[in-house]
Amino acid sequence: MEIVALIACTKKKRKGTFEAKYLYDESPLFRKSYQYAKQFTNKIYILSAKYGLLKDTDVVSTYDETLKTKNKKEREIWGSLVKNQMSNEFDLKNTKFIILAGNSYIQPIEDVFELAPDLPLESLGLGKRLKWLNSKITK
Repeated sequence: MEIVALIACTKKKRKGTFEAKYLYDESPLFRKSYQYAKQFTNKIYILSAKYGLLKDTDVVSTYDETLKTKNKKEREIWGSLVKNQMSNEFDLKNTKFIILAGNSYIQPIEDVFELAPDLPLESLGLGKRLKWLNSKITK
């Protein structure tokens, strides 16, 4: 069975054009989430409010969008885009997902998963997410 990590994009980004894993690494939460995910898989994707589903190696430019400020219809449109991208990218019946994101990124896509995803950061605030990740990352 394939394991894939999905990490939410972050407000804090580098300025310019980079591979996605470097665009978001200004954020401590993204950096820690990425380190945690690397312990389980090399298949790491970012849930981007602008681009949808990104491979960590996709090259993208800085933007200023978040799902938190989108209305319900806009989040539904985003969710449809991401679900379509996921269906094209993965064998959903044989893929286990680890989702390192908040509810605003999970809810629009939650019905796409064939297998229940792992949601280790669900319902945790920012400080508790960082603390949890710090406790789980092997040095």
